[in-house]
Amino acid sequence: KELDVMLKKIDTLIPAMLGTTWRYGKTAFAMPCLSVIKFNQLLVQAMWAHESVFKQLPHECAEAIRKGGKNRISTWDSYFNLTEEKKKKKLFNKYEEDHIKDIEKAASQIPQVEMNWKYGVEGEKQIYTNDFVTVDIRLFRRGEYEENKDEGKLGKEEKNKPEADKEKNGGAKDNEGKAEGEIEDESDYEDELIDEWAIVEEQKSNKKEKKKKRQALAPFYPGQKYEKWYILLVSAKTPNNKLVMDVQSVDLDDMVETSLRFKAPEKEGEYKYEIQAFCDSYVGCDFFYDFQISVEVDKNRKTDADYEKEKEDLEKEEELEMKKWEEEYPPQWYYCYYTSFGEMVLNAFVFALLCVFIFNFLHSRGYWQDYVQPVIDTTYNATCTYVYDLEPFFNPPEKIEDEFADIGGGDAEM
Repeated sequence: KELDVMLKKIDTLIPAMLGTTWRYGKTAFAMPCLSVIKFNQLLVQAMWAHESVFKQLPHECAEAIRKGGKNRISTWDSYFNLTEEKKKKKLFNKYEEDHIKDIEKAASQIPQVEMNWKYGVEGEKQIYTNDFVTVDIRLFRRGEYEENKDEGKLGKEEKNKPEADKEKNGGAKDNEGKAEGEIEDESDYEDELIDEWAIVEEQKSNKKEKKKKRQALAPFYPGQKYEKWYILLVSAKTPNNKLVMDVQSVDLDDMVETSLRFKAPEKEGEYKYEIQAFCDSYVGCDFFYDFQISVEVDKNRKTDADYEKEKEDLEKEEELEMKKWEEEYPPQWYYCYYTSFGEMVLNAFVFALLCVFIFNFLHSRGYWQDYVQPVIDTTYNATCTYVYDLEPFFNPPEKIEDEFADIGGGDAEM
């Protein structure tokens, strides 16, 4: 039971394991990711790493397939290239007809996938240094995609036929209406809108159908398992196959399209890359394709060094302007070392506002009463005696007596 619970959580555990292999560290390499994906394949098919890929077929036919042909049959391509007669005579001559049908039925579920791709930079014909290169990839199953492709063409032709008939039948009416200066009928316009809406809805439904998942043949897996394909973009020249971008996963039914995006190297030259596709549900269905890009230097394009130089030049210009301003309007001591009286008043006003805001904030939170006011009181009590000692210098006794005399005389007159 614990094993079944763990196997059912593969779809969440494996992406987490992949995340730890390529999301952490300075450089990401393909080998750890490949090990995780291979581990996923073996778990789904209940196989060991040393076992033959034909262990995924029923009735223990892996040994018969290995010994059956003159040339060693070790891959799915070599198996599918054999005709049915050769399979029956050389491989399955000791098997019953029902067993052979079971084997062929299981083999038909093995994905035979091919890939088309194209690469380039949007809006440019050539790839230059530090460009973002987009690789458009299409994965499709052999045979099935071609049939769906033809059906799609026929569907488009059938949709266009009613429109062509409408144009033929309504052409004379339109010409008459134009000659008479009449406006097109609103009902016809609504019908056209309805037809266009129906076409859009059909296209949406077709897209949803293409995004369907395909169930994998995994008799030992506890529950339903759907095919998932992992796509890796690898730099072929680097040691250990350095990953160029993040690992991407897609669900493949008959056909799926996706895009990879990476940054071109900083130096010009020829660079080789490899697209690797792995199925998480079957062993031996992986494939690889190489492509090469030519990177050139665009002399008219600014580099990072050019931008840094422009930034430095701009900073120097600003410094020179500040120096010129200071030379033309030097600060004056009687303006508190500001350039003008207005600047001094403005700074004083801003400083006063800042002090008011600080006081209100501290007073509203209670910090002023708890921390600031005690300091002020302590400072006042410590300095008040010295202030009283200085009072005779500011208010001499004679001046105080004259003031009291004036006050007394005023009372007498009253």
